[in-house]
Amino acid sequence: MLLQLLCCSSLLAQVPVIKHFAHEEGLNANTMYNMIQDKKGYLWFATDNGVFRYDGKDFTRYSTENGLPDNDVLSVEEDQLGRIWIACYNNNFLCIERGKLHNGRGGTNFMTFKSYMRLLGYRADTLVFHVNSQPDAVFIQPNGTIQFKQHPDIDFYCGNDAIKFSKSKIYLYDFHFKKVDSFKTDNPNEIIDAVYKLSDSTFLIKTNMQVILGSIHHQRLHLQNQKLSYLQQNKLILYKQELWMYEDSTLFPIKPDLRIDSSRKRNTYGIHFFSFLLDNRNDLWLSTEGDGVYYLPQNGVQLYTEEDGLVNQNITCASMLQDTLYTVGVTGKVNRLAHHEIETLPINLEKFAYGKVKSILAHGNFLFFGYSKGHLLVYNKHNGTTHLISNIGSVKHLASYSKDSILYCSSSRSGFIQVSNLQVYPLFGERGVAAGKIQDGKILVAGINNLRLYEKQGKEFVLVNKTNLPNTIISDIQHLNGITVLSTFEQGIYIVSGKDTQHLTTANGLTDNNCKYVYIENAHHIWASTSSGLNHIIYGLTSSPVVENLTTKNGLASNNISHVFKIENTYYTTSSKGINTFSLDRFYHEQIEPLLDIHDIYVNNKPVFPVGDLKLQPGEQLLKLTVSVLDFRSFGNLHIRYRVNGLDTSWTYTTQNIIELARLQPGTYTLEIQSLGAFHKVAASSVTLKFQVLPFWWQLTWVRIAAFIAFIAITAYGIYLFFLRRYHQKVKQENLLKQITETELKAIKAQINPHFIFNTLNAIQYFISNSENEKAGNYLDLMSKLIRKTLDFSNEISSPLKDEMAYLQTYVALESLRFEEEDFELQWQDWLSEQDKQCPFPTMVLQPHVENAIRHGLKPKKQGKKILKLSFYKKENTLFVEVEDNGIGRQQSTLQKSQHFVSHRSHGDELSKSKLSLFEQFMKKKVTLRTDDLMENNNSIGTRVILSVEL
Repeated sequence: MLLQLLCCSSLLAQVPVIKHFAHEEGLNANTMYNMIQDKKGYLWFATDNGVFRYDGKDFTRYSTENGLPDNDVLSVEEDQLGRIWIACYNNNFLCIERGKLHNGRGGTNFMTFKSYMRLLGYRADTLVFHVNSQPDAVFIQPNGTIQFKQHPDIDFYCGNDAIKFSKSKIYLYDFHFKKVDSFKTDNPNEIIDAVYKLSDSTFLIKTNMQVILGSIHHQRLHLQNQKLSYLQQNKLILYKQELWMYEDSTLFPIKPDLRIDSSRKRNTYGIHFFSFLLDNRNDLWLSTEGDGVYYLPQNGVQLYTEEDGLVNQNITCASMLQDTLYTVGVTGKVNRLAHHEIETLPINLEKFAYGKVKSILAHGNFLFFGYSKGHLLVYNKHNGTTHLISNIGSVKHLASYSKDSILYCSSSRSGFIQVSNLQVYPLFGERGVAAGKIQDGKILVAGINNLRLYEKQGKEFVLVNKTNLPNTIISDIQHLNGITVLSTFEQGIYIVSGKDTQHLTTANGLTDNNCKYVYIENAHHIWASTSSGLNHIIYGLTSSPVVENLTTKNGLASNNISHVFKIENTYYTTSSKGINTFSLDRFYHEQIEPLLDIHDIYVNNKPVFPVGDLKLQPGEQLLKLTVSVLDFRSFGNLHIRYRVNGLDTSWTYTTQNIIELARLQPGTYTLEIQSLGAFHKVAASSVTLKFQVLPFWWQLTWVRIAAFIAFIAITAYGIYLFFLRRYHQKVKQENLLKQITETELKAIKAQINPHFIFNTLNAIQYFISNSENEKAGNYLDLMSKLIRKTLDFSNEISSPLKDEMAYLQTYVALESLRFEEEDFELQWQDWLSEQDKQCPFPTMVLQPHVENAIRHGLKPKKQGKKILKLSFYKKENTLFVEVEDNGIGRQQSTLQKSQHFVSHRSHGDELSKSKLSLFEQFMKKKVTLRTDDLMENNNSIGTRVILSVEL
């Protein structure tokens, strides 16, 4: 009895998560005049700073910068065609259609008034706005036609009839605005405060004295006094032709019989609002004067704070035993939550002053509190006594082992605490940060960067395995039905089942790698708390674990989750902002598919407004769309997937609201978009956009057929030209071979001509007759070598340069023997490497020039020393050969031939040119031949021939 008096308890209230939208969220306005939700699902707010549209993620503002004549907008309304009509404060009336503002007069131009516009409602499916202080009204027909008519100053329509009231009278008008009936209060002190339309034939009159129910029958007023003090005394609000009463921070809907419908009441939790709105998911929105908009979703997530009985909502640690939850706040107070009640235990942990409580464990009749400064406090729930265990080290972790013992881990050692006598048994000498029972006789103890397995052998626990885990600190160890889960700081989660180990990190879907606490619900559902949200791990049902995230986007009060538990069918999470509760059934089975809308379309970055299927002109290959997922409960956590049928069958997943399709080829496509609800549940319905990319004229079918035929014709003609060219090449090659043969024969003839042979034989005869047999033999030997090389070279277009040099040496040696009496000096200059001498060189083109130098340049010279100079060198990528003599020169030689009537004509130069031409054609190397006359004082002093060959 004394214990009950010391404890205080309260019934467990249910407070939803409330989202506040103001300047920081993009709703930068002070006063909200009214709110509507259009047919697509967008929310519209008329404010003192323009009109705002909310799509669940972003606010879009329409103001004077977009074309509004005035930012003070008092009303917004949607017509039958989905156009949003705006009534500004000073003198204008306009609408938003397809995201564009229209104003002015006539056609899509609208009326301009110098007075306030107010909505009267619908009359025979026609939307009617009235202009205050003027006999005019705007009639917007269902087909979009706009008319301006004279109209009496009425307050609202009841079907085709109209009601007008003053302080003491009610007037009834028929369809043609003819006054057909009226009502006047009997008491001169009774004043009509307001008249509310209840249906097309009923309305409610609220005066300062009573409530009157009115009805219309055959254009006559029928009134009945109602003794309903709750309606007369409290504030009444008409919302979508339904009457609501506001009392004690609660909105109550009023039934047609004027009774309160308590089953649909909505708590405003003390928020002072100007108007309210119930969206298509029955979530409550409250607009205010000067404090933005409040959103109260009915998503099943509830929040319990200090107002509900928590001594401190900043919860640092928690523990669950059966169906009871124990929590510790930063102030050191302990709460007990069970059976829909919050109870404060009569114990203040701060008074012991042993540091901060780092862990709590509920075990049997005891609560164990581990302090950071080396103490463990034991609280007996049965009798309220406490016991202090000192010098145990900074307690890091507590876990149950058996009915009579618990495990503890501290900064100095780890071991058991016997519950019956509270004796400490430090069995494990090393420091521990977490411990858990795997099975009877087996314990896992985590140290710094290691994990140790202890097994009971006899009466002692023996270390049987130690695994080093570099850079890994384990924060919690949990085991259930053969599954062991290790949560770590910075390394995610490890799940071990038999020989299978799964390592989960942010790459697998975790909200954070810094995991605090693990709760194993059963073999397939594991929960992990982090500082970035709650993670639900579905294990063993698919090849890889599936991770689902719950954060503030799903209604949690905070992402910094310390613990998670399940009591019956309700999940409890503790955080710095209190205790959240939720049921997964609300997320899975009561999930309403969010609405999807494509509200902006750009082709090549230019906005378009297609009436039917979208057509992209040739060259327009970039399509960009802005998509809204009108799911306000997700708080902007957008998840969609899309695919383009005709382009790709796979889905693309994104959290962005912009879809961009680039490099589109001509064809017909269908873009399919689906939203993903809670836990990525795919919506059953899709939003589709059909579009066609038109081809260029050259991409048309008949153009392609014509191009194909032309291609075949050109290909056939090309084949014909190919074989014709091959035929001409073959003929050309045969002519070339014939030319080569003729050149070879001419070369042989030129090299071994009768004159040369005759002179040679005469020289041999001369040597024999003078008994110079040795000279005759040498001469004959050189001549045979020269003839043999001439015959060999005549079959080749090219030969290595060193062979051509050897040929020249043989020829010069032979000429030296012939003309010994007219001896000449040979100067041989060789600056080439052996590698350069291996390069291909045109055959038998140097000998004719050497012969000309000897016979026609040096032989006729009568005075002075006769010199023949042969030079071989290389510059950059070209070989050079120079044949130079200091003879009489080409001009004097030609003159002597003409005086002596020399009839022999040398063909050496012509043959050289033919050989060089053939060499260029076959070897594809550039060859040049140049002859220079050497002059001194206008007198010829010799001739130089320069032959260059490209390497």
